[in-house]
Amino acid sequence: MHLYREIDFEHEEEITEQLLAVVRDLNPDLTYSVRFQNEVIEQRVPRLYEQFQRMGLELDVFREFCSPPGKGAAIHKDGTAQYPKSIAINWPLENCAGTKMIWWDTLGLPPSFFTYENIDATFGHFVPLYAEADCHQLDTLELVRPTVLNVGIHHSVTNPQQLYRRMVSFRFQQDPFYLLL
Repeated sequence: MHLYREIDFEHEEEITEQLLAVVRDLNPDLTYSVRFQNEVIEQRVPRLYEQFQRMGLELDVFREFCSPPGKGAAIHKDGTAQYPKSIAINWPLENCAGTKMIWWDTLGLPPSFFTYENIDATFGHFVPLYAEADCHQLDTLELVRPTVLNVGIHHSVTNPQQLYRRMVSFRFQQDPFYLLL
């Protein structure tokens, strides 16, 4: 299985514009992490909703992540023991060029390497107690197109731009591991 795979969507540019309009409307303050009602996709981005349906994907979580200028996210993995989701479709919306997602091999590190910080009931965030130098880099991706990602593997995100980066993430009722094959 791969860590990521770009995925083609029909009307990708139109969908990106609609998603950007949604998040600008619903998150005007550029809050780091905002969860939206799933119905927003069906109502305001129907072509994406229809494609998810054709792919057999039932939306569970629709969330925006905003990275402040020059900031990203420390090494973490998504999901919690109560919400063990591993596969996401992340869709870059604005100022994503140069942004990189980096996957890390953390095997051999003591369990105390990570402290647990809860973003909300469905997304766990692990904050490193040591530097990234303690981990081995597995792979890197510049996320500039809709991409299926394994977010259950430790990863970090960089945002070298001096602008806010906006990206949405979709999680589904059943993890679509087959999209990574």
